[in-house]
Amino acid sequence: MNTSSPIKAKLAIRTLANSNENHHLWNNNGIWNLNYTVYPTPKTKQRVRVSLGTGSIDEARRIRDQFFADCQQLLVHEPISGVLK
Repeated sequence: MNTSSPIKAKLAIRTLANSNENHHLWNNNGIWNLNYTVYPTPKTKQRVRVSLGTGSIDEARRIRDQFFADCQQLLVHEPISGVLK
């Protein structure tokens, strides 16, 4: 029996027109990473870094955009600010 449950947290998403097209992306030795911050409680924050497994900036942007689009769907359909597993 799995007793673990998803962590409920707020996710900070910045959507500025004409902002840095590589926002949230970091190139680490030729592989792009996604960096973002979640707020598990009002007084704490957690920085998350995930390898995107690609050396292509275009692919990294596509993956990042899909990730945040999926997060926005969670925010629309969940009564809480977001759910992270």
